[in-house]
Amino acid sequence: MFNSKTTTNDYIFLIVTHECTKRCPFCIDSERGKKEYITLANVKKAIDYCIDNNVGTITVLGGEPTCHSDIIDICRLIKSYGLNIVMTTNYMNPVVVKALDGIVDSFNISHYDQDVLPKQEDFKSDLTLSKLLIKDDIDTKEKLDAFIDTYQNDFNDIKFSTLTDINEFTRTHKDLPFLNDLLIDRKVTIMGEIEGHYYRGYLIKRFDIKATDNYYCQRSMKMHVNGILKRTWV
Repeated sequence: MFNSKTTTNDYIFLIVTHECTKRCPFCIDSERGKKEYITLANVKKAIDYCIDNNVGTITVLGGEPTCHSDIIDICRLIKSYGLNIVMTTNYMNPVVVKALDGIVDSFNISHYDQDVLPKQEDFKSDLTLSKLLIKDDIDTKEKLDAFIDTYQNDFNDIKFSTLTDINEFTRTHKDLPFLNDLLIDRKVTIMGEIEGHYYRGYLIKRFDIKATDNYYCQRSMKMHVNGILKRTWV
């Protein structure tokens, strides 16, 4: 998975669909729910960009990428060119995720109180559990510690982040004062833009505060469903 030393030149995003099995009020995808799917030809355009620009990793996103009926073929095509694959998934299609085990290098699994979650011991691929910190959910140190204690033995890593301020829901659920009182291991700046804190060895991305470092932040490259490659979500 990515770490504090990763730059936007190390990877590109591949948005394979806007379809999703969830309707989260904090979703940053303004086109969520659209039943649009990337073609293998447009996936190849993303691969060519990586090869031409010495980019080693493609991050596969949606929507929910496992909603794409050709997601296994897409990942096999990417892997055939020797590229690293990271996939963000809500694990609502566990059979598909398991079929991708060993093809995808790293799964970034978003935690949404699923009934069942995978365990690293059952997978070849690296498993990271990602948890959004939200008011009225994990909003105290005790709840954060309990979450870590529950899942730390089942995943290679756990990553946390606060909400991105995009709508009324995120504005009313993003403030978590307890984060400022944590005894942190160290501070980092991610992509020259996002401030992060390591707590108990796990990264917390702080979208609720502005990073103090004055680094130049270059947006990450994104291959959209329609085959357009650009540094924006729009």
